[in-house]
Amino acid sequence: MSPTTFAAQEGFESHEARRKRLGQYFSGLPVSKLLVALAAHPSMRTIADPMVGKGDMLIASKSILGNGLQLDGIEVDPLAFAECMENLGLLDGVTSECVLGSAFDWTVVSKLNATGYDLLATNPPYVRYQAQKGGAGNSAKLPSALEVRNGLRACISNLKTLNDEDRTAFLTLTEHYSGLSDLAVPSWILCAALVKPGGTLAMVVPEAWLTRDYAAVVQYLLLRWFQIEFIVEDTHAAWFPDAQVKTTLLVARRISRKHSVHDWADEQYTRISLPSTLANPDSLVGRSAFAKRKQPEVAFAKQARLVLKGKSEQLCDGATWHKVRIGDHLPAIQSTASQENWYQLLEPTADKSSILSAVIPAGLASVIPKSAMFSTLADIGVSVGQGLRTGANDFFYVDISSKGKQLKEARLSKLFKGACVAVPIGCLLPVVRKQSDIAKTDYAVEAKQLTGAVLAFQSFAIPEHAGTQYKLLPPELSAHIRRAEDTPVGDKAKPLSTLSAVAPNVRKANAKTGAQQRYWYMLPDFAPRHKPDLFIARVNSARPKAVLNSRREALVDANFATLWLKKPDDECSSTLLAYLSSTLAWAFFEYGGAVMGGGALKLEATHLASLPIPKFSPKAKASLAQLGTQLRQVGSSQHEALHDEIDQVVSGEVFGAKNSANGLGILKSMAQFKMDARRFRV
Repeated sequence: MSPTTFAAQEGFESHEARRKRLGQYFSGLPVSKLLVALAAHPSMRTIADPMVGKGDMLIASKSILGNGLQLDGIEVDPLAFAECMENLGLLDGVTSECVLGSAFDWTVVSKLNATGYDLLATNPPYVRYQAQKGGAGNSAKLPSALEVRNGLRACISNLKTLNDEDRTAFLTLTEHYSGLSDLAVPSWILCAALVKPGGTLAMVVPEAWLTRDYAAVVQYLLLRWFQIEFIVEDTHAAWFPDAQVKTTLLVARRISRKHSVHDWADEQYTRISLPSTLANPDSLVGRSAFAKRKQPEVAFAKQARLVLKGKSEQLCDGATWHKVRIGDHLPAIQSTASQENWYQLLEPTADKSSILSAVIPAGLASVIPKSAMFSTLADIGVSVGQGLRTGANDFFYVDISSKGKQLKEARLSKLFKGACVAVPIGCLLPVVRKQSDIAKTDYAVEAKQLTGAVLAFQSFAIPEHAGTQYKLLPPELSAHIRRAEDTPVGDKAKPLSTLSAVAPNVRKANAKTGAQQRYWYMLPDFAPRHKPDLFIARVNSARPKAVLNSRREALVDANFATLWLKKPDDECSSTLLAYLSSTLAWAFFEYGGAVMGGGALKLEATHLASLPIPKFSPKAKASLAQLGTQLRQVGSSQHEALHDEIDQVVSGEVFGAKNSANGLGILKSMAQFKMDARRFRV
C-alpha cells in the first residue's frame, strides 16, 4: 500500500500530514553511523532504538560493532516497521526483537530486554503538543498526550533498570513535565530509563534542546543520571535539509545518580562542529582525513575520544572543537526550573539565593568574567512578547496607495486580486509586517513612512451589525467585508470568517461588563506588545538587529519579538537600543538562540527574556543613551563608528578597562564564527 493511500485510510489529509503527526525525520545511515561510532565500546552487546523507524540506528550498530549483537526496536508506524524488518532481515550474525506498537505502551515495552541496554541510540520524534491533544489514526493508532504520559508512567513503574530511588525520581519527572512539551520530552525520559547503569545514551537532538523552557526536565535528567561526553554540531545544517531546526548528536554515559544536579565540579565534555565540506553521500566524515579508512566514522570517533581524554589536541582539518564545563549548563536549568514542582521535589536543598535570572549561554560561560554582574529585561522593567497576529493577514493587511482628508485608498491582498477600496482614516493603522518594511540601515522606524496598514475596525461595523454601538463603514468597504466573509482560504477552501485563527475576534455582548458584540472582522483591542518600544526579527539570516518604534506609533507583526517599557522613556529606550546593538548582545543572540534548518537564527520571546543585561554604571548608562540616540538619528556612514563606541562602553563594564579590548576581540570572533557557520551552508 502506498504511503498516500495508507494516510487516507488512517484519516489524514495527506502522507505529509501523517508524517508530521508522527514526527518522522528518519536519521539515515550517515548520521546513524557517526552517532553510533562516537558512542560505541567493544563490550556493547545489547542495543535498542525504541523509535526505530526504518532501522538505521540498528543497522549502523551492526556495521560498527560487528556480530553477536542483540538489536531491539519499537515502531508505531506499520509502513516504517515493515521496512525496518526487511532491512534487519538482511543482517547476519545478530538477533533482534522488533515490536510494532507504541513505545509508551508497557505491553509493548515489556517485550524488550528487561535488564536494559548497553547502548540506546535513537532519533526521537518531535511532535508539537498541539498535535497531541487527541489520538490519531484508525488501525494504526497514535496516542494522545494523556495516553503518552499514562503509558510512560506504567513503563517507569515496571522497568528493572531503575532502583527504587531512581524510579521515584523518574516518576516525579513523568508526572510534572509541562503539558506544552513536544513528544521528545517523554521520549527522552523513556530512553534514559531503558539504558542500564554504565550504558550509553546516544541521541539525535535539535540544537535548541538546551534553550527551550519545557526542555529543562530533559536537561535535568541528563545531568543527574548521565555524564555528557560529546555534542556534535551540524555546522551547516545539512544533515536534515527538510527539517526546520538545526540538529546535533549527543552521547552521554549513564552514571550513578548524582546526589544533586549541582554536584558537577570541573568535568567537561567535547563539543564538535562538523562542517558539511567533510561529508560525502555515504559518510559525514567521508571527505575528512579519515576518508581512506575502511570505516571513517570509527577512525574519527577514536580520535575524538583521544581529544575528550586530553590525550590529543588534533581532530581533523575542517572540524573544530572546544571543551565545555558540564556545570556551565546548571544556571540555565536552575533559572528555568526553580519554581517548577518537580525541581523543588528533587532538589529540596538547592540554594535558592544563587538562582540567576539572567543566564550566560554555556558556550560563552568561560569567556565572561565571573565578576561581571547581569540583570534581565524584566529586572529593568522591560516586558518581552510577540507582535500582532491577525489570524488572517490576507484580509487585515493592506497597502496604502493614496491619501485623502477623510479616506485612504487601500490596496487589498492577492486573495482579493489587489483591488482597491476606500477606507476611513481612523480604520487604518500603520504596521511593520516584515523585515523588508524597514530599510537595512535604519535603527528606528517612523510610522508615517510605512506603506502597510492594518484594518482596525474596533469602533466600526457594517450596517447590519452597527446598531447604536458602532460607526458605520462606507458601502463599498461593507460590501468588501461581506464578500470576504465567504471567500475560500487555504487547501480546505474554508470560508475566511470560519477560520479558527479569526475565531477569537468573535465575542457576544455582555450586559454585566458592558462588552459590545464583536464580529470576525474586528480585531481585539491592541496591547502594548503590539505597539512596542523596540522589536527584533524572530528569524534572522544575518546579524540580528533591534529597531526602535518611534513614539510607539506603529503596530508590529508577530514576525518580530517585541520589547516595551511600562511607560514611554526615551532615554531608557535609547540605552537599550545601544546595548542590543553591541557585540556582547550579538554573541548572546548567536549562542542563546535556535538555529533553524536553513541556517537562520530564531530569537523567540523566551530567548530574549533570559538575555543577560550588564548592570551598567550611571556613567555607562548615560553614554549608551546618547549613543543609542545618535544610532537612530544619523546616516549609515556613521554607524560603524558608533558601534565601536558602544562596544567600548559595554566591554569596559563587563571585562574592565585593562581587559576590554581583548575580551571584545574574543567575543567578536566567536559571534562571527557562529553566524558564519549557520549562514554559509555548503
